Amino acid sequence: MAPRTVATLRDHARDMFMSALKAVDPKEAVHRFMRLDGNCLTIHHSQVSLADVDRICVVGCGKAAIPMASAVEAILGERITDGTINIKSGSPGSLKRIRTVPASHPIPDEVGVQGARDIVRMVSECGERDLVICLISGGGSA
Repeated sequence: MAPRTVATLRDHARDMFMSALKAVDPKEAVHRFMRLDGNCLTIHHSQVSLADVDRICVVGCGKAAIPMASAVEAILGERITDGTINIKSGSPGSLKRIRTVPASHPIPDEVGVQGARDIVRMVSECGERDLVICLISGGGSA
């Protein structure tokens, strides 16, 4: 068996590193664990018949909230009725159906507090036939 070259080992290490990054990518993680088959939404091992759902609200917070919410939008599209996520000010990315509230981190500011109040209001207005998808990542404590 021929010895491995430095280039081959470097390529192998880079491939492993890239695989590890993909495995923890928030957008990829949502796509791995959430799928829509007709009217059946599967999240991990749970299934929800969207025929039994009146509204879908998406709420959340944290530094990975935008990529996670972007994946949810890609999966559910116009089925999303409403949504608000608190994000770190300056976070890149934009969403179509879910409102983003750029707040300070790590020290909460009034904008973040108001965003949290909006989320609580939205969730409290949901009924038993509404589906709330909550996305929380690191930084959400602020």
